[in-house]
Amino acid sequence: MRARKILLVDDDPAVLDYLQAKLGARFKLFATRAPAGVVELARREKPDLILCDVDMPEMDGGDVSKALFDDEELRDIPAMKTSNFIPILAALCLSGSALAQSSSKVPSVALKGNDPVSYFNPGTPAKGASALNFDFDDTRYLFQNQKNRELFASNPDKYTPQFSGLCATGLSMGMRSEADPSVFLVKEGKLYVFSSAEARDMVQKDPTLLKKAHEAWQKPGK
Repeated sequence: MRARKILLVDDDPAVLDYLQAKLGARFKLFATRAPAGVVELARREKPDLILCDVDMPEMDGGDVSKALFDDEELRDIPAMKTSNFIPILAALCLSGSALAQSSSKVPSVALKGNDPVSYFNPGTPAKGASALNFDFDDTRYLFQNQKNRELFASNPDKYTPQFSGLCATGLSMGMRSEADPSVFLVKEGKLYVFSSAEARDMVQKDPTLLKKAHEAWQKPGK
């Protein structure tokens, strides 16, 4: 398997040197201190992921993200803008899951195409667009807009449904049943989906079912 490509964008050479030292053995890296040249460099190198600093004098991270999204050839490349590379660095070193976007196998679409961020804001499931997608844990997520895609890419675990989208109530009873993504509950910052409204009602009446579902999910061989 080829080494995944990461394009680093930061005006601080010390940061680039640090990222090169930490990621160079695992990924093929390209770096630039000139954000205005990101589009040209990305077209040439076709990176699997772009990491971009938020605060830069020439163009900030938001400007870079917009320039990438405005280019049809580049808009599907995951781009993370951040002022702190440490959490992203840790995630890449531990699992490389942020690069699942480049997998040759086309993954299944989660939540029947609903935008996972829409469950949290505004709180109602909304259909995503196939052109605005991000792959995580062998699953493809679709988004309404680029902003939601960026929010998800920066912290996928925050927005993905618990238990890989299985019915939480069923799992609490030892059953792995498909959920209806239109029947959901956001509780303590986590998204749960259910096979029916009745299954959701059971959790709302007995919150310990969620604890049981988490315990069942964590058992070996889940």
